[in-house]
Amino acid sequence: MYQILAKLSGFAIWKNILENILMQIFLRLPVTSLIRFHIFSKDCYKMISSTHSIKQQLKLAIKSNADIKLFMENLDGKVYLVGFSVTQDTYLSKQIALPFSSKDHALNFQGYLPHIRGCCHGLLCSIVHFDDGPDKVVILNPHIKKYKTILLERAPYSMATRYSLKSRSWKEIDFPMEERALISFSYDSMTINTNEAFHWLTRLPNKVSILIFNLFSEKLMLFNIPVQPSKEQRRWTYLQVLNGKLCFSLNSEYSVDIWGLMEYGKSNSWHKIYGLDFSKINPQPLAIYRPLLVSEDGRQLLLEESIGLKTKLLWYELEVESARWVRFESLPEGFITTISIGTLLLLDEMMA
Repeated sequence: MYQILAKLSGFAIWKNILENILMQIFLRLPVTSLIRFHIFSKDCYKMISSTHSIKQQLKLAIKSNADIKLFMENLDGKVYLVGFSVTQDTYLSKQIALPFSSKDHALNFQGYLPHIRGCCHGLLCSIVHFDDGPDKVVILNPHIKKYKTILLERAPYSMATRYSLKSRSWKEIDFPMEERALISFSYDSMTINTNEAFHWLTRLPNKVSILIFNLFSEKLMLFNIPVQPSKEQRRWTYLQVLNGKLCFSLNSEYSVDIWGLMEYGKSNSWHKIYGLDFSKINPQPLAIYRPLLVSEDGRQLLLEESIGLKTKLLWYELEVESARWVRFESLPEGFITTISIGTLLLLDEMMA
């Protein structure tokens, strides 16, 4: 009897070791590959869809920054997923079948105008507007086709509310009156999420600053940018996270300057990290550039170029100061690019 128990115990130990090894391999795969293994067997399904595995995969995806995804939203509200590669000149794109855009779907949102308001940890946040009813927030993981809808309570632009997934209710954040006025100056600004805080460019009448909302303390603060733009340049300033650093970019005629915040929270740690010259490469006086990401080897910078309503992506080679434009298959001319990573959030209904 003792020998039988010893054999079973040894088998259980080896089984746990093999499962741990297999899980470590799974966690380093792209999300598209994980989804295939997810439906391969019951054991794979159990391992991959556990809350622990999903959290571990998220940590690795953020740390490695390897499974990058590009989402393009055009003027009609359609969203496209673009295959991403530094070495390719032509990218494949496919329209995402958003669950709330299907006429046959149970949600059947009629007369909507969706708009991506932000992206965090592989989840897209979209607001669906209605003329005859309350708007809805849709949190979507397009890779696994899972989503959650939240009824949006209307609030004045100078008021901030926060939704709790645990209590499933909205909570008004009690800001001082002078801080509430700052929110209205940031409403249309793109949200940047880093260091457990949201960041917006706040274009005040006399200056441009960064408005920071800390998710834990629920406090607002203004943060200085490295250089103040002229009145003509104010519209062409952007925030982005590059190489894990909060960055500020400023467009001038035929050039783009990019500063990185070397020590988060210290306004004296801004450092100019890139100066891009387009005077010889692409002398377009109306072209506006928004930095998106840095290649893994640090030699190239992906930028979004906008001329009027036409948008393109290009790789800027930093060492030789040259550029190559990316070609797309089946993508409209005008779009806004959102950078994301592949994750499995919402797979285990942990946010439901």
